[in-house]
Amino acid sequence: MFKQIESTSANRFMMLGIALLVIGLAAILSPIAFGEGLVWVIGVLFIIGGCFQAYQGIRSDGSNDKFFNILMGLLTIFVGIAIAGHTLFTLSVLTVLIGIVFLIEGVWKIMVAFSARQANGWVVLLVSGILSLVLAFLILRGWPESSMYVVGILIGINLLFTGIAMIALGSTLKNMKALVEQATQEAQGASDQA
Repeated sequence: MFKQIESTSANRFMMLGIALLVIGLAAILSPIAFGEGLVWVIGVLFIIGGCFQAYQGIRSDGSNDKFFNILMGLLTIFVGIAIAGHTLFTLSVLTVLIGIVFLIEGVWKIMVAFSARQANGWVVLLVSGILSLVLAFLILRGWPESSMYVVGILIGINLLFTGIAMIALGSTLKNMKALVEQATQEAQGASDQA
């Protein structure tokens, strides 16, 4: 059983981790190209989804379903074309939204930290809130220039750390297998002596 875990799960986790780590590094090293590519892919996915929805509307029997699905499909296609055709504008909008999320998150974390001063770890939450506010300030203060790199860097950092976590998980699974095999051999040796 543990041989199967090691050969499938552990190796897959490690390979996925390495792939995510490499993609994350590429995104960090080339955030503008990565951000634009990501936005373009999102636009294409909107177009594909809109085509499926419009097709569903055409095939629909009810007039309400037909009209709504065709209308929403065409709207989704239009949004996808706008996103894919205007990647820098979309990155700019995403950057503002990310800055606003960090701002709200920072205020919320600080409020929760002060209301939970009796709990262990409230200072860590306070520091995290302050860092979120600093990030929000840096992103929004640098806008629109920051929109060229913020999305790519943030996603790159996320992919990098997710890759590291996946590699660590795969390594842990391999170590666990070795420990179980060692314990099994020791137990068999003790039962053979008895």
